[in-house]
Amino acid sequence: MVETPRMAEKKTRATKPPRKRARGAPRNAELEAQIAAAPGDPAPYLVHADWLQQAGEPRGELAAIQAAQLEARGAELARLMNAEQALLEAHARHFYGPLLRFKAARRTHLAWFGGFVRAMDGSFNEAAAAAFLEHPSARLIQRLSLMELDYPPPLLSHLASASQRDLAWVWTLPRLRELRVASWGEPTLGEPGHPALRLLHVHAPGDVLLRGLGRAALPRLERLSLTGLRAAQAGLLEGALAGLPELTLTLGLHPGFDEGTYDGLEAVSAHASRLVLDRVDGAALRGLSGLDFSRLERLEVRAASGDVRETMYGGGLLPELPALREVELHYPSDLVGYYRGFARSALAPAIERLSAVISKPGAGRALCEGRYERLVELELSFDPTSGAEYLQSARVLGSEAFPEVRALRLGPARHLASLVGTALGARIERLRVPVDRDRDAREVLEHVGKLAGLRTLELEGERVLSPEVTAALLTAAPEVRWLPRPFEHVD
Repeated sequence: MVETPRMAEKKTRATKPPRKRARGAPRNAELEAQIAAAPGDPAPYLVHADWLQQAGEPRGELAAIQAAQLEARGAELARLMNAEQALLEAHARHFYGPLLRFKAARRTHLAWFGGFVRAMDGSFNEAAAAAFLEHPSARLIQRLSLMELDYPPPLLSHLASASQRDLAWVWTLPRLRELRVASWGEPTLGEPGHPALRLLHVHAPGDVLLRGLGRAALPRLERLSLTGLRAAQAGLLEGALAGLPELTLTLGLHPGFDEGTYDGLEAVSAHASRLVLDRVDGAALRGLSGLDFSRLERLEVRAASGDVRETMYGGGLLPELPALREVELHYPSDLVGYYRGFARSALAPAIERLSAVISKPGAGRALCEGRYERLVELELSFDPTSGAEYLQSARVLGSEAFPEVRALRLGPARHLASLVGTALGARIERLRVPVDRDRDAREVLEHVGKLAGLRTLELEGERVLSPEVTAALLTAAPEVRWLPRPFEHVD
């Protein structure tokens, strides 16, 4: 890869030494190097924690608490979570530095491990976030979601950039594993080349970026996700894929953006394992129906117009998807009619996982007009409105449309009441519920004990509950897991 003057300038900026760090923060370069060599291994963090505690650094106690959480369950995990939060608050200025004034966001948008922030999302203003990256707490950060970034941390492996236009410098990051770029400003990546990158997601890629992918040197790339593609870019996409290894391809098509056709996708549709259709109409689907989607495993349909039903379910696209196992449905304009058409299609008895948003009172009943014989995992998200019609819509949980479902994700938590006493409720072995407030937790505590077959309770949310509620929640089922938040996962 030839390094242009612009790339050299970016590389200089990316490797420029940070400003002087906070005074009085003890450091052990040798132990930090051991963490850097294996950032996913807890063992070096524990050795480092001992050294920090001996140096009188509160970060050492925090690291010990966080390490103990890895093996703790139930009441012991609740005690450790509460101890962690108490320590962070007792030394808030020391741990948070420039983020001190963001009292709510610092609890919900930072992920800690080993006494250091491991992941941070973009819910802080740019100046504060940039300053925090030079704070001791961010010394070992691995995952970032930011608008702009000038001095990336040395261990950075996962980066999501929302608006930065020139990202050619990312290829200088030695540990980069995952790159997500979302921008309507047609971001550029220069000449993509990295020995270890596994996932690349680009939303609304420009023509220059797609041409660059055709020359990319990404030997370990496993997943390529391109969403917001325009019809006119179909030919460029074929060229981009020609230079890449075998991988899992996500296509995100937005037919409403222009009047073109997707005829140029014949050469690439067979590579797609995931298809996202946004603002799709019947005309666009007719253009896709003749393509080869034989490897497609997951389909997401968002904001479909009313004329989709006849094309999608009347012998058009969906019946020709032999590998399809997962479907996700979001907000079509004719929601009730769309769900009814889906339930009556040949697809309903064949899929294994279904996710649907119930944003109109009759949509749940329409979805249950079919019988999902092979479905084992179901996700239903009901409208958060607390009106009686939406509470009644959750009565579909008593339907016999899902005879084999054993794993359920259900939200909001108040709809658990509609699950109790049903055949589905008696069969559920694994339940996932979003819990963001004490009120949500109390709904869980009131109802999960009435689900006789429940073995595993999975909690999603920001973990900002009161100590008493946290303790009760983590002992509410034989096994309770608090799942990582989307922004904090690090390989």
